[in-house]
Amino acid sequence: MHGKLGISRKTRAGGFRITYLTLVLVLLVTASLTGIGSASPPVRIEINDTAINFLSSPIREGKELYVPMNEYLNALQAVYVHNEYTSTIKIRKNGRTAQFTLGRTTALKNGVPHYLPAPVTETGGKIMIPFQFVTEALGGTVTADAGKSVFRVSIEHLPDVPPVDPNDEPYGGGTDPVYDSIFTPKIGNWKIEDEVYTTDGTTNGSTVTREEGVLADFSFEVTVRMLNDNGDPNNWAGLNFRKMNGSGYPWDDGYLLYISATGNVVVFKAGEGPIASKPLGRNITEQDLRLKISMIGPDLNIYTDGGTEPFLSLSDSSFTEGYIGLGSTQAVVQFKDIVITENPEGPGPAHVFTPKIGEWSIENEVYTTDGVTNGSVATREESLLGDFAIEATIRMTDAKGDLNNWAGFNLRKANASALPWDDGYLVIATGTGNLLVLKPGSGVLAGKELGTSITEQDLHLKVAMVGSDMNIYVNGGAEPFLTLSDSSFTEGYVGLASTQATVQFKDIAVSNDPNGGNVEPAAP
Repeated sequence: MHGKLGISRKTRAGGFRITYLTLVLVLLVTASLTGIGSASPPVRIEINDTAINFLSSPIREGKELYVPMNEYLNALQAVYVHNEYTSTIKIRKNGRTAQFTLGRTTALKNGVPHYLPAPVTETGGKIMIPFQFVTEALGGTVTADAGKSVFRVSIEHLPDVPPVDPNDEPYGGGTDPVYDSIFTPKIGNWKIEDEVYTTDGTTNGSTVTREEGVLADFSFEVTVRMLNDNGDPNNWAGLNFRKMNGSGYPWDDGYLLYISATGNVVVFKAGEGPIASKPLGRNITEQDLRLKISMIGPDLNIYTDGGTEPFLSLSDSSFTEGYIGLGSTQAVVQFKDIVITENPEGPGPAHVFTPKIGEWSIENEVYTTDGVTNGSVATREESLLGDFAIEATIRMTDAKGDLNNWAGFNLRKANASALPWDDGYLVIATGTGNLLVLKPGSGVLAGKELGTSITEQDLHLKVAMVGSDMNIYVNGGAEPFLTLSDSSFTEGYVGLASTQATVQFKDIAVSNDPNGGNVEPAAP
C-alpha cells in the first residue's frame, strides 16, 4: 500500500511498509518534565536592579521559569488583558506584544508563533507565564548567575498609553490603566466587559465603531448571539463595514451584513437595500453564530461557524474603504471573540498550509486528514525554505485498524503537490510509536523508538534543518532526540502528510530561524 513506511522491503511506486521493526537502539533517553506547580529551588528576579517580592513562588518547567502573571507583569509595568471567554492573555509593552492561550503550548511573540515547554495554566488561582519568553518578547534582556538562582532583567520603560474608553473596565497591569475595547460606542447604550459587547435592547440602530483607521481589504470575524429578540423575530444583529461616517446609523453608510433572529442572512447596501440573502437554517437566539467576512477589492465572502467554504459570496464596488463596526436593532445582542485582520491576502502567518492531496478539515488552525486518502498532503506554498524549523502537535485520532499508518512532515520538496514519499525528506511517527526519517530511493535514513504511540497521546514534533544537518526534537526537549546529516535536498516546500488514518495537526509553527523557539536564561 502506497505510503506505508518500513524497513524490511519496498513496495510499488516508491512507498514503504513496516512489517517488522528491526531498529537496534544504542541509546536510551529518559526525559522527565517537571510539571507546573511542582517544587522548585527558590529564585530571585530583579528588574533594573530592583528585586520582586513574589507572593507566589516562581516554578521551573524544563529550562524555562514560570512566574505568577499579575505579580510579574505589574512589576514589569506591562499592559495586559486576560479574556476569560477566549482564555487568551494579551500583553503589551514598548510597542511589543506577547499572547498566550490557557492550556495551549503555542504562544505568539510579536505575532510569530513559538512552542512553550508546557502550557500556560492556572494553578491555585494564579496564572503562571514563562518568564524569559515574556521578558524578551517585550524587549527586555535576561541574565542569570551560574546557579541560575538569580535572574536580572534589563528593560526600558517607554511611554505606552492604551486607548481609553469610559465604558471599559480595567484589567490589571503596571502603572498604566488597561482598557480592552476595540470599538467605541456611537449609538445606543453598550455594555463592554472582557471584550464582549452587549447592546441594551432599547435602541434601534445601536452602533459601535472601530476608529483606529479606515480599512479596504480585511477579514472581520465575531461570535454573535441574540440574547433577547424582544418579541420581534425581525430584529437583527450584524457587521457594518466600509462606512465613512463612524457615527452614522448602520444602514446609512457602507455595507451592512445582518442576521435576523429567525436566521436570515442579508447583505444590505446603503442607498440601495438588500443585494444578497440566504437562510441560515436556524435562528441566532438559541445558540452562538460564528460569523466571518473577508473583503478584498469588490469581493465579499461570508463564512459561518468555522466553515472553510464561503456561505455566501458577492461582488460590489460601491464602497472601497471605510470604518468597521457592530450594529443591531431593538434586541439584546452579544458580540464576542472578535478578530480583525488587515490585508488578508498579504503575507500571512507561516503556518498556513494548502491541501494538495486528500480532503482536509481546517478549523482554528487545526488541520485534520480525512482518514481515507493514502498520502494526504497539505503544503506551505509561501516560499522555498533551506534552513528552517517546523513544529506541530500531532495525534492519530483513528488509526483505521492499522498501527503501521503514520503522520509527520514532508520537507524540502520541490513539487508542492507531489506524494510525500516521492519528493524531499519525510519525518514521520507511526502508530506503533516509531520515529523515522526517509528519503526517496533510499528508504529509511534513521529511526528511533518514541516509547509511546501517537494514538495514545499528543506528540509535539520539531525538525530544525541547517545545511545538511537535521535535528529532531520531541515533546519540547532541549536536546535533539534524533540527528542525521544528508545533502540530497537543499531547499524546498514544507508540508504535513499522513497515510490512511485520521490525523490531527495543531500548534503549528514554521520559522526561517532553525534555532528559534528554545528559551533558556542566558549566562551572566
